[in-house]
Amino acid sequence: MPPRARALACLLSLASIAACHGSRSQARSALEAGDARRAIDLYDEALASDPNDEEARNERREARRRLTSELLTAAEQAELTGNHEVAWRSTYELCGRVDQWSEPLKGTEGLRFSSLEEGLRAEALGRVDVLAAKGRYLDLAKIPREPGLRCGLLTALRNAVGARVAQHTQGRCLQLEASTREIGPYARGLAERSCVAMGASPAAHIALPHQVSRVELAGSLQGVSPALLESLRTSVFSSISKGSLFDPAAPAALEITVAGYVRYAVTRTPTMRSQPWTEQVPYMDTETYQESYQEPYTDTEYYSERVPYTRYAYVNGRSSPVTDYRTETRSRPVTKYRTQFRTRTRPVTRYRAEPRLFTYPAVRVQADYEAAFTSEVHAPLLRTTSIAAARSETEDAYQHDASFGPAGVSPSSGEVRPLPSLFADDVAFVARRYASDWRTSMHDLACKSASFGTIELGARCVWLAGAEAPDPAFLALQPVFGADVPAMAELSAL
Repeated sequence: MPPRARALACLLSLASIAACHGSRSQARSALEAGDARRAIDLYDEALASDPNDEEARNERREARRRLTSELLTAAEQAELTGNHEVAWRSTYELCGRVDQWSEPLKGTEGLRFSSLEEGLRAEALGRVDVLAAKGRYLDLAKIPREPGLRCGLLTALRNAVGARVAQHTQGRCLQLEASTREIGPYARGLAERSCVAMGASPAAHIALPHQVSRVELAGSLQGVSPALLESLRTSVFSSISKGSLFDPAAPAALEITVAGYVRYAVTRTPTMRSQPWTEQVPYMDTETYQESYQEPYTDTEYYSERVPYTRYAYVNGRSSPVTDYRTETRSRPVTKYRTQFRTRTRPVTRYRAEPRLFTYPAVRVQADYEAAFTSEVHAPLLRTTSIAAARSETEDAYQHDASFGPAGVSPSSGEVRPLPSLFADDVAFVARRYASDWRTSMHDLACKSASFGTIELGARCVWLAGAEAPDPAFLALQPVFGADVPAMAELSAL
């Protein structure tokens, strides 16, 4: 490894160790303060920074042991005082953490949990029996599906609760099927839905009077081949097969009769196309600018000079001349220079944008589509619905091989939408429109009533409308479905 890379690796390792020690120190403080949850999170951070830190791993094991004991104690005390909500909440947290840690409970902790689990199992089974006694089978069926029961420690408890629920709900399913057998198909349909919601197995399945198992298409459209017309049938079938109108066991068919025409024509006309673009054209111009230069001028310069002079001094009693020097300031004229500016002109090349037209030969491809047809759709129990599709559309494209980048022109194949693609839009419109109309019509037929005098009338409305069914429809179900009626709004509908 190169020296620089080795030094960088060492720095990163030191930083990781420092982070590990920091998290471990904070974890110890949290554990001493009694916050085992935070301590565990901090030990996880320390081990993420340094997976080889055995000291942090051992201390985390102790933090997990303390949190396990804390949760077990909380659950046990709550169970003894009858505070089942707290007991279940502590148990769920413990189960989730044990699953996350992948460390099974052993020794004393395992024995304590086994004892706790026995009490929780008795409480859960008692709750199931109470709901069954009250006739709330749809509610008790939700108990085994509670998220907290999915953890590994509660597998046996979940299985026991599931078996007790199945015992009650399977009997209830048989009872509902027997009591609705002579009432009518929609009451039987609600009984079947209830059985499925309870996790029970219905004895038999029946198709309801409004349901269909297939779509039959009759008639023809001028300008549309039989193969293309088949797409209308398959599109409607695809639309209804996702809802409660469809049942593969239903004997009836949804009947569609079409009449009308579809016209599609493609014309090709040679033409000339023009695309504007802008060209930058050079031209010569002049511009003025300021030029600097050095201008001379005369100035006075002062300077100092040593000048000799004679003075007399007594030497050996006699006056003798002596030459000495003094500094004198003198001046002289000098030539200096200063910066000045003058206006000059020079030739320059400039550019101006001039509009241009790029003209090229092309073939105009024009697709003209016109559709005018009706689809009469007949479904059981409902009047025939007539859906009109009327549309005209023109699409243009140009085919050419020209290429000119400045004008953004590149070769084009001149493709237009083919007939199947355009016809598919009308087919999708018919399918959507019928699905919407069927829901509205069926809801009106089943639920727009001042009163629901029989169980079957109420069952038909609730089966189709679900939670949107009016209260009188639910009240009509009371003699058969009893305490389950409030929960039946959650059963799937249209």
